[in-house]
Amino acid sequence: MQDDNNITKGAAIDIVNKKLASLTHSNTVFSNVNKAKPVWWFEPNNELFDSGFNLILANEQDKKIYYFFIPAGAITKPQSSFNQRVDLTNRSGIEIKVADPEFKDCKGPEKISFRKYLI
Repeated sequence: MQDDNNITKGAAIDIVNKKLASLTHSNTVFSNVNKAKPVWWFEPNNELFDSGFNLILANEQDKKIYYFFIPAGAITKPQSSFNQRVDLTNRSGIEIKVADPEFKDCKGPEKISFRKYLI
């Protein structure tokens, strides 16, 4: 854990791995709650949706870590499902409100829920 009330990606991976999975830095996307507003914001490379990946959302204030597994091909067209970064090639910009129990992307055109991938 860090002193600024945020957990690190490595610490979150260690916590999940002790309980139920084999996560690495390369197969895991991670986000703490944004300091400016109560959202998780992350930008996975669109190729991860083809191979499947792990997602960890950390909320240090509530002392909770949410672990999701998004299987390969579960979201087939991330380029049209999520906002795309114009300054970074092939990356989706995904934003989820901390208070949303459905874990829906609140910025993309399809408002995809990640709830069904919650482990």
